[in-house]
Amino acid sequence: DIEYFANYGFNKAHSADYALITCQTAWLKAHYPVEYMTALLSVARGNSDKIIAYTAECARLHIDVLPPDLNQSALDFKVEKEPPSAIRFALGAVKNVGDGVVGLIVDERAQRGPFRSLEDFCERVDLRELNKRALECLVKAGVFDAFGRRAQVLAVMDRMLDSSQRAHHAQSVGQLDLFGGAFGMEGLSFTPLPDVDEAPLKEKLGWEKELLGIYVTDHPLKRIMPYVETHATATIGQIDATRVGEMVIMAGMVQSVRTINTKKGDTMAFVVLEDLQGTIEATVFPRLYARTQDYWQTDNSVVLRAKVEERDGKVKLLAESAEPLPQESLSAPSANVVAEVTSVLASAPVTVLSGSGHARQKKVIHYHLFITIPRSGDHQTDIDKMSKVYELLTSYQGEDRFSIYAQNSAGRVLIDFPNATTKHSVQLQQKLTQLLGAGTVRVQMIEAPA
Repeated sequence: DIEYFANYGFNKAHSADYALITCQTAWLKAHYPVEYMTALLSVARGNSDKIIAYTAECARLHIDVLPPDLNQSALDFKVEKEPPSAIRFALGAVKNVGDGVVGLIVDERAQRGPFRSLEDFCERVDLRELNKRALECLVKAGVFDAFGRRAQVLAVMDRMLDSSQRAHHAQSVGQLDLFGGAFGMEGLSFTPLPDVDEAPLKEKLGWEKELLGIYVTDHPLKRIMPYVETHATATIGQIDATRVGEMVIMAGMVQSVRTINTKKGDTMAFVVLEDLQGTIEATVFPRLYARTQDYWQTDNSVVLRAKVEERDGKVKLLAESAEPLPQESLSAPSANVVAEVTSVLASAPVTVLSGSGHARQKKVIHYHLFITIPRSGDHQTDIDKMSKVYELLTSYQGEDRFSIYAQNSAGRVLIDFPNATTKHSVQLQQKLTQLLGAGTVRVQMIEAPA
């Protein structure tokens, strides 16, 4: 009997436990989102990929992730009281700075209060425990921004190390000046800081990406994200193994490019693209690369139509067409840029490239729209909203399909409309987003022979 029970008992108990944990964590995220995301980030503070994913989720939840700060940050991520709904980046998540060094800073601050200046920091924290590289990483990550621009603090960094090391050596051997202070700090002042040009924004963002894993003061793509949300069918965070074989449209920034020559001598490229949620590699075959090679420059922003594939255990993209998003469009997309992106989204017959880069038969691109109706708590309001969505969809005449996710007390229900069609367009997607909110529209691309 025990053996028979063991064949199914553990599995059921295990499933029940995980179901309970899922409900508990879902409740925490719904009612205490800032605290929940802070805990996730703290657990993952040594994993850059997870930090990228979790900070992207924070952005979706309208939770600010604030830069690391000498007087505000702790070893782990922490909830920031001012402003509300904010998380302060962890000192322990800055690369090349160990927990021991962070502990010295945090303990000193807890015992004697916030640091008042660079001089105060050098006098109170023994920088003999902090090598030059670690201090440089803290400065470049923005930890000392409250006391001066990063280029200014970098300019006095050697003096900071030297004065602190001499002062703490004097303390360790009992050398004090006439006023009870340590030798080495007398007359020390870094203010006013040297008048040096601040590092360019691009360079500062590069430091943040390298040392924190994310951009915290700004993001090269943040300014176009509202625009991208109405054009792309997927973000990098949404492209996983469940979408293998699907066609997607995504926008991202070129992080790196590696080119090779085929046996025929043609050039192709492996491009790593980045958005707010992570990175993904796209393969650009020779035929497409020959037409678009100017697009594949580091920090360029592109809109890509590609097929999702899984290779070597990793999800990647096979690029089939690409259009640039010029730098001048990052603040306010021009009519030309709208036209360029719209051309990528057009459902006219297109020539699809095979894996070798050669043309296959022409295919027609259709779309299937999946719309989620958020539950308002009022049954009649939800019904009225669904009616508006249905009327809006059918007012755009075309051959694209749509389905609606409705929510009731039993859960989420998918409603198909086999006899109704719509026509996917940028304008339709914008109107649906305005009516229902961000993240309520998902578009699946479908290929069909012309």
